[in-house]
Amino acid sequence: MRRTRRQARGGALAALYLGFAACGEPAADPGIEAADASARYVDAMVAFSCAQTFACPDRAWSEAPFLGRHADEEDCVESEANVLRTFLDNAQRDKLEAVSDGRVRYDADAAQRCLDEMSERAARVECTGEWIDDTTSCSDWYTGLGARSAGCLTDGDCQGGLECIEFVEGDRCTGRCRGCPTQRCAEDEWCNRRSEEARCEPIAALGEVCLEDEACGDEERFLCNQDVEDPTIGRCVGLGSAALGEPCSDDLICAFGLACDGAACVEPRVATRDEPCALTSPVVGFCAPGLACAPPEVEGDAPACAPPLTELDPCTSLLQCAPGLQCERGDMFDVSSSACRPLRPDGSSCVNPFECASGTCQLFGPQLGVCVANVRCLFNP
Repeated sequence: MRRTRRQARGGALAALYLGFAACGEPAADPGIEAADASARYVDAMVAFSCAQTFACPDRAWSEAPFLGRHADEEDCVESEANVLRTFLDNAQRDKLEAVSDGRVRYDADAAQRCLDEMSERAARVECTGEWIDDTTSCSDWYTGLGARSAGCLTDGDCQGGLECIEFVEGDRCTGRCRGCPTQRCAEDEWCNRRSEEARCEPIAALGEVCLEDEACGDEERFLCNQDVEDPTIGRCVGLGSAALGEPCSDDLICAFGLACDGAACVEPRVATRDEPCALTSPVVGFCAPGLACAPPEVEGDAPACAPPLTELDPCTSLLQCAPGLQCERGDMFDVSSSACRPLRPDGSSCVNPFECASGTCQLFGPQLGVCVANVRCLFNP
């Protein structure tokens, strides 16, 4: 992680400190290094998510199918095959590279405040629905510096009100910071990019018609609840505002402890060993930690909770396999040849990131459908 620049910065800071010390004045504390903050953030998020999954799977039902495949909480935290750690590491690596490249500004004070608040919350958030990084300072570590038309890799590289739009140019993909073309939208407006020409429009109030979440304003508080009969429209609602049985198009619309299944808020069911289960339906039942929803031994029977499948066991989904394995066909033309096999190395074909050991499947550009160390959309600085 940008060792050369870190070492150079460290040498410069040391020289600065010695210069002040010679004058009898202490040097200002530069704060926590970005790489150290990122590592601590990932560790905290993994530990919290594993603890929540094993302590209260009925409240952590969205994580349980992934993290619950570990044998216990300790294995979940320590295993190199923890899928959450892989994805968090990738995201933080992107941030560190963006800082090193000058696309993003890092705020050490905000990072320290975030980590302190995460530490303070960690002991009391289990099973309450709070997330330990759900603080303003945790979203303010990095500030995108990219102006309109600047090269970018992610939305975080761009200034407020802009997003990174990716498109293909010849044999490579390109990212550019884009927004409404004529102006920066006001605080009570949003940039509607669905129209033929992107334009600023007033933010919809609660209960008013919307096209997407952004139209409702603060996405940390409001979402666009898509209509079941006509998914092209919806109405702005508050997060967690839908009660049991009420319509929903997103889990976050339902009250805490409920999930959105079949366009309605339901109570997730946690199934125990040998009980019927489903891979994607919380109302049918996700499996308790330490178990996975395994395919039936007898054709026609329902899937049931059992220990995760081991290498070469027949499977229908990677969520049935033990961590570090994915469900892959031995013969690409024969579905019955699917079995739990090791995650694919870089350069292998893929259709989703969960198949790759790196946690990254290039789904656009010249390396379409290939496991890569990190997705990179090239651009001209």
